[in-house]
Amino acid sequence: MKYNYTFFVNNRRKSLLRLFYFIFKYSKIFFFRKYYLDILSFYKILKYSGHPVVVECLEQGSKKLGLNFNFYRYDNNFNEIAVVNSGIENLEMCIRKKKEGIIKFIAAGPNLVVLPNEHNSILSNEYIDMVITPSKWVSQTYIRAEPKISKKIYEWCSGVDHNYWIDKKKKRKFITFYIKYSAGPIPKNIGDYINFVKFLGYIPKIIEYNKYNGNKFKKILNESILLVYFSNHESQGLATAEAWSCNTPTLIWNNQETIINNFKMKSSCCPYLTKECGNFFKDLNEFKETFKKTIINYNEYNPRKWIINNLTFKLSVKRLNNLIKNKIEN
Repeated sequence: MKYNYTFFVNNRRKSLLRLFYFIFKYSKIFFFRKYYLDILSFYKILKYSGHPVVVECLEQGSKKLGLNFNFYRYDNNFNEIAVVNSGIENLEMCIRKKKEGIIKFIAAGPNLVVLPNEHNSILSNEYIDMVITPSKWVSQTYIRAEPKISKKIYEWCSGVDHNYWIDKKKKRKFITFYIKYSAGPIPKNIGDYINFVKFLGYIPKIIEYNKYNGNKFKKILNESILLVYFSNHESQGLATAEAWSCNTPTLIWNNQETIINNFKMKSSCCPYLTKECGNFFKDLNEFKETFKKTIINYNEYNPRKWIINNLTFKLSVKRLNNLIKNKIEN
């Protein structure tokens, strides 16, 4: 049976204040991150409200699969299945419409809340059929915080645009260090990691989260032997998936515990890392050993192949469609 979907994402025009906020925000991004050198990526940021990669995945993957779908913000029409990607006000509206019999099924997530007990524990509402998280560790945290949702929680990860994030077959010369401060504490001795690769004769390069545009990141990835990734935690890790799509293996700092809103939890810095895509390291000593082994066995890594086989837009939405289909029919 073929189902009809309506996707709900952030409404930037909900109020005049919100509209001015987004105008200021994107004007700042345009100049600060030099998106005037990457108009296509900036257009996507403007087009896809919410998390732009996730929303683009929903649209493009649905088209490739031939699903019947619409985005509520475009035409204000409802189909029987509501996938509320972001916007608590969207979820509240869908609950009302389900009570009225207009909507038959609600899938909520993965970009709605940080913890499930927010907004009066709305995710545990009886009219929500499915709660979606980006990875297993997030699901486990949600269940700890709100046990009522344990029987309706599922994982779904967004795909990346493998036609944009490509391997240009360039000469690779850098060891690039990706630094993300905003997710929480990361090692203070990153300079020691950089000095180590320098000592071995490699050229280090540093890129910081939220300080680049797509073209710049893609260019750096195509010139990088490895991407060394420092983040306190990642619910999915889209930047690492973009690296894999450019056929750049990753070495990931393996932090396994974090605190969000005073809630301590087990976490991951890269939930979908496989042996085909790279390795974890826990500290400087393990990094030195892992780095050397990764370089020696470099030809065994094929992260782009893993993306093509697992994390394209089409494959991602196919998994989401199957999750919802199985939930409805079983």
